[in-house]
Amino acid sequence: MIRIKFQDFLEGLKPLYKIVDARSPARALSFFKLVPDPESGIVQFIGTDVDFTVSVRLNSDCDDDDASCLLPFHGMLDALDRIKDTSASEGVLEIDTSPVGTAVTLPNGLFVQEKAGHWPSLDAFPAEELRLETKARVSRGGLLTALNRTRFFMSVEQTRYYLNGVFLRHDADRGAVAIATQGHMLSEAKIADWEGAPLPDAILPATAAHWCRRQLTWAADQGVEDVLIGWEEDDPKKMSISVGRVSLLAKLIDGTYPDYQKVFPKDTSHSLHFDADRLSTILQPLENDNPEQSPIAILDRQYEGGSVLRFDKSSVCSFDLGVVPFAITGDARHFACRSDYILRLLDDVSGPVSLHMKPFIDEEEDSENWCVPALLETSELRRIAMPVRV
Repeated sequence: MIRIKFQDFLEGLKPLYKIVDARSPARALSFFKLVPDPESGIVQFIGTDVDFTVSVRLNSDCDDDDASCLLPFHGMLDALDRIKDTSASEGVLEIDTSPVGTAVTLPNGLFVQEKAGHWPSLDAFPAEELRLETKARVSRGGLLTALNRTRFFMSVEQTRYYLNGVFLRHDADRGAVAIATQGHMLSEAKIADWEGAPLPDAILPATAAHWCRRQLTWAADQGVEDVLIGWEEDDPKKMSISVGRVSLLAKLIDGTYPDYQKVFPKDTSHSLHFDADRLSTILQPLENDNPEQSPIAILDRQYEGGSVLRFDKSSVCSFDLGVVPFAITGDARHFACRSDYILRLLDDVSGPVSLHMKPFIDEEEDSENWCVPALLETSELRRIAMPVRV
């Protein structure tokens, strides 16, 4: 029999949310597995969607080392939801397995699971060790910031499946970095506070990246600040990410990521330097059809879905630089870029930034050519908007 506090049981289910899928054609994937260890007093909650597996380790009381069982995730969630706001939520769950089935005694009654003979095989769940050998340690905030700065740039198309995730690698100059692109915009964010072995080239699936973001956010309330990362040594096909008592084992995307370094311009002599927070505020009215409220960005052309902006030296000098920190380097008369591109480049960015854009000489160029590559750069981040695919 397994005995575990009601609140602890809820904490064990929380990281499995959106991992255990009730709609999956593989019925086993709508269940989660409980694996107790009487000697350590630990019970593992394990859920999987085959591509990646999550394990949560919690304290429990167990008197049987053969009490492993499968429970329906959404069925248990519904049953617990009925009593989580009552006095019964302070009680203890008792889980008793037998050849006939499994009985879950809730603090306010009895919940009986199906007979064992109707359950999916326990072999349907991966048997690999859920924590690969730790190769590196990184701060929770450092990894969370990098994922937040790349998540909007991941692709969702099926033909170039290798773009449907976050590319992790070690850059000789910038250290550990995370990269994502959908072919038109690209974000490269430095992973701060990295300690340990250099990152191998690895593509973390989007589902795993989103799970990590949620878990890293929740971990702040639990006082967890260190994240342990492990991978296979010679030919990385899996990566484990451990945040406190919760571990993720993810299959990496098998593919070759494009050489993203080629899209960064070599010549950045023509640049705009400004404060990201202030420019975002100034550009936002343009997306709301109020261009007259933006003194530094001149609405030059419109297209379906947005506008093209022209940054002109004369207009920049016509108002208070103390209120809007802004400067242009280089001898070009003006720069231009799509307003929605610039707003996306500024997402989750604050403080001083530099925007490098190709200058325009001929104002009569085709409208398509106005969407020129624009590189935004800080010490921790490089983002580029481009009219062509990587």
